[in-house]
Amino acid sequence: PICIPDQNNIVNLSFLAPGISNLDPQWVGPGIIDPLNGLFDPEIAGEGIHQIRLELRDSFCQYNGSTLITVYNPAPLSFIIPDSICLGDTIQLSSEKASTGYSIGWNIGTADLIQDLGNGELLVSWNSEGLKSISVIQENAFCSSQETTKEIMVVAPLPPLDPVCSSDYQSITFSWNDHPEVTNYRITILPSGSTEMVSDNNYTATGLQAGDSVTVLIEPVWSGPCPVEPIELKCKTLPCPSVDLDISPVPSICLGDNNTPINLNVMVSNAPPGGQIIWNGPGVNSTGVFDPALSGSGSHLVTAEFEIFGCSYSESITIEVNENPDIGILGNDRITCADPESELLVQAFNASTGDVSWETPNGIVQADTLIASVPGWHYVTFTDDQTGCTDRDSIFIIDAMDGPDDILLTTELANCSPSNSGVIDIREIIGGTPAYTVYLDGIQQAGVGMITNLSPGMY
Repeated sequence: PICIPDQNNIVNLSFLAPGISNLDPQWVGPGIIDPLNGLFDPEIAGEGIHQIRLELRDSFCQYNGSTLITVYNPAPLSFIIPDSICLGDTIQLSSEKASTGYSIGWNIGTADLIQDLGNGELLVSWNSEGLKSISVIQENAFCSSQETTKEIMVVAPLPPLDPVCSSDYQSITFSWNDHPEVTNYRITILPSGSTEMVSDNNYTATGLQAGDSVTVLIEPVWSGPCPVEPIELKCKTLPCPSVDLDISPVPSICLGDNNTPINLNVMVSNAPPGGQIIWNGPGVNSTGVFDPALSGSGSHLVTAEFEIFGCSYSESITIEVNENPDIGILGNDRITCADPESELLVQAFNASTGDVSWETPNGIVQADTLIASVPGWHYVTFTDDQTGCTDRDSIFIIDAMDGPDDILLTTELANCSPSNSGVIDIREIIGGTPAYTVYLDGIQQAGVGMITNLSPGMY
């Protein structure tokens, strides 16, 4: 037999003819390319059993002989395998069907035979990564085809990503191990399901508030054959800080014309940089300026609110705004020789009880009632016992102690009838200090001028 893949050369046929000479040989049959010299080409003959005849002639006779030449020429088998496989996975080796009389033979190299499935099919796997080769032939006892060889890349799975996260109050950064084989990473935000592709080995979720949580699925995108399971990681931003607020106390305020706005102050402790303070309450604006004229009197609750990273804190104080008492002085504003002392009283409004303090030319007097006996300015200050608010008033005591030097007057005598027709006409008072009080026989008269209806007598 001739196996073309192994012996694809021209065969020189020969014969033996003892006792015969001067022969003229002629070779006849498939594959004979030189009938005289007996050159046989197996490839031209093709696969099969071929009868080759030999014809010999001498001067007188013709001699014939024949032989059978078997030619085997199995064609290479084709098969399909993937370009790559994940380390530890199995593939099934299967080629085209072998020709009649031939069987399929595999060379699996370093692969592990997992199972022989029969009919020339195998289940194989590899326990190491790298470029591997697989070959197949069809063969019988005499001949085998040329090998068909293909290569397959055995790829190890991606190492674990081992994701971690770091947070501040407004963002979370997810990071993981980077791998050169990975082109991108698909980030899926849960539970919304929105996705984003990133090329670096980190992703930052922004626009968050303190205490927010974010869950992501991190999935490498690569061309390798090994499947990749997304890694889920849930992280939180930093919790709200333990911030303390302390508002500076505001003393009680007495409402009056001279009130000026007050800048309120709050001390913020244990807070990170940033944040905003907003004030609210009666008479206060958002920046913390309190105006008693706007709030009016009363107990006013004022609140400072501090906001940072979505966290809110508040602290309140009560500001007391009180009405000032309204006082007046009751009493005579002059002292005279007839009335050398003036009793001065204080009348208070918007207050129940309080302390009264007089400032007189003779000094300070602490008394509700003052007996004024000297001329000049007298001041009084009233302090409300409940609120501490004050009011002040004053009175000028006139010195009218000097009497007149003389009185110019005329009289008209009373007639007998009517008997009360007498008149005293006070024309002028010389000396003394106006205004004057006129007494007639101890009875106070209307004033300087005419005193009528007098009866005869001595006045």
